[in-house]
Order: sequence, then structure tokens, then C-alpha cells
Amino acid sequence: MKRLGLLGVLSPGYRISNSTGLQRYWRELLVLLGIVAMGLFASCATKGGQSMDHSASVRYWSQEAAGAGMKAMTVPEDQLKNQELPLRDAPRLVILMYHNLVYGRTGGEYNRDIYNFEHDLVFLRKRFEIIDFDQLLAIRRGEFVLNHDAAIITFDDGDLSMYGIAYPLLRYYDIKATFFIIAGSVGEVGYMSWPQIREMAGYRNNEGERLFSIGSHGVNHLALGEVDEETLHSEFAESKRIIEGQIGLPVEVFALPYGSGAGRKDIEKLAFDTGYKALRSSDRRAPLVSTLNHYRLPGIYIDNSSTDKSMADVWRILGR
Repeated sequence: MKRLGLLGVLSPGYRISNSTGLQRYWRELLVLLGIVAMGLFASCATKGGQSMDHSASVRYWSQEAAGAGMKAMTVPEDQLKNQELPLRDAPRLVILMYHNLVYGRTGGEYNRDIYNFEHDLVFLRKRFEIIDFDQLLAIRRGEFVLNHDAAIITFDDGDLSMYGIAYPLLRYYDIKATFFIIAGSVGEVGYMSWPQIREMAGYRNNEGERLFSIGSHGVNHLALGEVDEETLHSEFAESKRIIEGQIGLPVEVFALPYGSGAGRKDIEKLAFDTGYKALRSSDRRAPLVSTLNHYRLPGIYIDNSSTDKSMADVWRILGR
């Protein structure tokens, strides 16, 4: 039988002679109806020739735009106003763990989209004093006083999106952060290069303050609670040697891959012996700053859910 196509089916007087043909043309009819429906939806999305799209505007950062101080677009202007942080007699600390940042929702729990990440930053700076590990260590020495709940923002692995997305946004909001680098992955496809890491480590804001610090995430991103003593020592000592040699700055904080080995005294001692002053785990806690063990620091993993959900989880863990 000659195949006429869907338009032929719709012609007056046409007859379908067998069930197979009938099924085929019903499928094609449904496809056509779907196309018509999408066209009607698109026409309803415009009014008077103007788009009625209510989706959030998203910035596609370029180095030039970031350097020019590009204005925030994904957060309404009235949400950007600073507000006074609540005073705390017994402040607590949250350490947030990010991994990859993306321009859209591409799936995968490690992929935080730029829209929600920027809203995270606005939420955090309104409710926490955002500090770095240097300030945290200074508290014990009596060189820094904390009167508010504090947050430390961290990024694991050294994904290229740290340079392309996180770096410009953090510069715009003047927010501190620490990047934990897998020394053996630098320069590989999808990871930052040493020149990019050096640029971030050397950046200073208008007050001359260094915003970004670089920590170690090991050489090969191994579960350190499962390796032999020689490998364990290499992951700590060699990663520190490589990163310090490349950026020319001390590397004093180590993030345990997968949180493996957290709480083991031999690992804590090795970290101390190889020159680290703090270890970050993946323990979802918000301890009192006054009770901190710097070699058992917590870490709250932020997945790809909305800011409303992610920050509600942080607030719940904080106990506020």
C-alpha cells in the first residue's frame, strides 16, 4: 500500500485498509497534535509582542564581564541589601562543601546550578559571618573574636567551574572561600590549571584582603581510611609539596576525600606532622566554635536541590 503520510490521512474520502496502517497514522496524528499544542503554548507566552518568560535570568560569566564588576542578575535588587547579623553568646560554625557548578540543571547530585548557588551566597551573608580557615585558627590564638554564627565556604576537587563560575561570583559579592585541590588532577580535562589556581590564590579585593585560599584534597583523591601507611603519608606530604610549590603560599588545611579516616588519631597526627593545622571531614554538624577540634572539623555537603531546601537543612543542623 502506498504510504500517504498524515496529511493524506486527513484528506476527504481517504480510507485505511489495514490495522497496521491505522496504528501508524494514529501515532502521526498524535505527533501533529503535540506540535500544534506547543505552538499554542508559545503564543500564550507572549503578549503584545513582548516575552512573558518568568524564568530566572542567568549570567554566563566571561573573564571580561567579571573584571568589569558585572551586576548580579539572578537575585532581585531588594534581596541584596545588607542586614545586621544577630549577636551570639555561643556562636556556631557551619562549613559548606560544594563540588561542581553548572549553568543549568544537568542532573547529578554534585552539580549545583548557578541560580541556586548565587541565592545560597545571599542567604549566607545575611545570616552568617563568612570567614576563612585562617580566621578560624586565629580564634584559638586569641587574635580574632567571633560574635556571630560563622560559615566557611569550601569547594572540593578543583573542577573548572570553580574558576569559570564560583570565582567571579565570589569576587562580586566579596565573599571568602577555600578551594581544596586534587594535586594530581590539576590541568586535566574538566579541572583548573595551575595559572588559574595561582590567579585565584593571589586575588585581593579593594581593601587589599586576600579572599581565596587553597587547601589540599590529596594527590589522587583516595579514601584515606583504606590505604596503607606509605600511601597515606604521600597523600598528605606530596600534595602539600606540589601545591605550595605551584602557588608559593602555605597550604595548611586538608579536606579528607569522602570524609574517610575522620576521627582516626593516627591520621590526625600525620596531618599535624606534615604541617597541616586543620582537617575538614564530611560530618554534618554545626558545633560551638568554643568546642572545636581543628583536626575534626565538620562539613555539610550541598547537593543540587533548591536554595530553600539546602539552606533549610543548614539552618536545621545549626539548631536555630
